Amino acid sequence: DLLPELRRACSIYGVLNIEAGAPARGLEYAIKAAEIGRQIDDQMAIAAAWSNMTGALFGMGLYRETIAVALRTMRQFKDDARCAVIVASARTNLASAALALSHYALASDSARDSVAVLGVPRDAMGILNRVIAESVWMKAAIGLDQREVVDDRIAFLRGMSGAFKSPRLQLNHLLAEAAYESYAGDL
Repeated sequence: DLLPELRRACSIYGVLNIEAGAPARGLEYAIKAAEIGRQIDDQMAIAAAWSNMTGALFGMGLYRETIAVALRTMRQFKDDARCAVIVASARTNLASAALALSHYALASDSARDSVAVLGVPRDAMGILNRVIAESVWMKAAIGLDQREVVDDRIAFLRGMSGAFKSPRLQLNHLLAEAAYESYAGDL
């Protein structure tokens, strides 16, 4: 009788596993969360589970699969305003996978679209999600040699670096700075 709670527990446990470096287990629990979401007819829960699947697949190095699931997530939930941020997260994972495959145009377009949806961050998680999307966009722009886009992205990232103290935020910022320095020829 506690299916919504079980779905949430599976979802959180899946994300924790992805973040802890066990993406295969994260994928397993994201699938369980999606199945329960389907049982209780909770579209946002299903969208979140699919988005979490993209993170797990990316963590496993399954980049083409990441793109495929992200595209399915986008098609399925793009018209549901309640799922906009969830779809943006899947889109960022798509961008990351495209970047890993050196598909810079796809990575850039996807990250840019994600940033547009994420908008102005309102909380710590929103800031982190935006920084990740901006960083991927900047790296894709480096691959495309779009100097103006690269400069705009690093300016935003530098402005956000002090927003709150988080090792993940700092790490993303430092990696973006390193990519920018390399692109600028400051080795």
